Amino acid sequence: GAIAAIRSVVARRRVFVMGDMMELGPRTHVYHERAVRTLLEAGVEVLVVVGAESIAAAESLRANGGATRMVRCDDAAQACEALSLIVQDGDVVWVKGSRSMGLDRVVKELQARMRPCAAVA
Repeated sequence: GAIAAIRSVVARRRVFVMGDMMELGPRTHVYHERAVRTLLEAGVEVLVVVGAESIAAAESLRANGGATRMVRCDDAAQACEALSLIVQDGDVVWVKGSRSMGLDRVVKELQARMRPCAAVA
């Protein structure tokens, strides 16, 4: 599925923006940690975590080390600022999170700043 696609993409760098996923219920922390772990194992070069749950998951797994650069953002506005400094030509960027996180703003900012091959908001 999605992880196989992430692993197979040939890009200068793979950047994943992961926002909090509000619909996961009472075990939300477990699912956020599982998502972060899977992205780290997939070899994503840059992981931008947005929101309290995603940040907590990244913090708890950061002790494992690895080559993935992690960037923590409180909200979509901070993520836009961070990505403006991070994303370069040749990077592939994925964005995933609940609609309430406002990450569609991130997609729109990337579209305005760069000429993406494809984008879905």
